[in-house]
Amino acid sequence: MRMPLPDVGSVLGVPGRLLGGLVFVGGLVIRETGAVLAAIHALPRLVVALDRLAPAADSLAALADTRDALDEIAHGAEHLAPTLDQLRVLHEQVVALACDLRALEPEIQDLAKTTAALDRSIRVLAGAIGPLQTTTERVGRLVDRLPERRRRADQ
Repeated sequence: MRMPLPDVGSVLGVPGRLLGGLVFVGGLVIRETGAVLAAIHALPRLVVALDRLAPAADSLAALADTRDALDEIAHGAEHLAPTLDQLRVLHEQVVALACDLRALEPEIQDLAKTTAALDRSIRVLAGAIGPLQTTTERVGRLVDRLPERRRRADQ
């Protein structure tokens, strides 16, 4: 028993709807790709910033708390010349470390923004690809049912 052929108008409308869906998804992909590329370009700077920050993270708070004490020792310990020089070097290192960390703060904030943008882009892409996969499966089943497709398979 042969199944009746689908209405020609409904069969011809499927590619148009599929094409419209593909154009819509393509627009979303292009828009989100720009955000993803911007985020990817920011990653090397952020990696460098995190690499510079990682070794200092544990000791930074303790060093910052000792700054005033180091200044007092430096002013009151003039008879300890070698120690005074070492304390000055240590003080300079603490100040340089604090400056480096302040310089990294915008990059860390950029990393947080970039991560949030990537998360949004992934959600949009996942939302766009899901319906497209279902539509593609339906079109594939429809094409498999076309009479010309059956004749080729029988030969």
